[in-house]
Amino acid sequence: MPLFIDFVTLKIVIFYLLDTDLLLDHVFDSVGFNKIEDVVFRQLVKARLFYPASKAATVEYLKNHFDEDLTKSGA
Repeated sequence: MPLFIDFVTLKIVIFYLLDTDLLLDHVFDSVGFNKIEDVVFRQLVKARLFYPASKAATVEYLKNHFDEDLTKSGA
């Protein structure tokens, strides 16, 4: 069975993800969080805004999308 790829939909999804990432970067910087020079903190804030979930789910999201292996603490 041939694989069918809808390139229009793919472009829309990629644009949405990139646009959302740029928007979250702008919000992060505009509230002054960029003064904290920690890449993991930036990823954590963006993950919680883009994918609000439990601490355990956020840790899993960071592992899957940013290749960050964090342990959950303070549960």
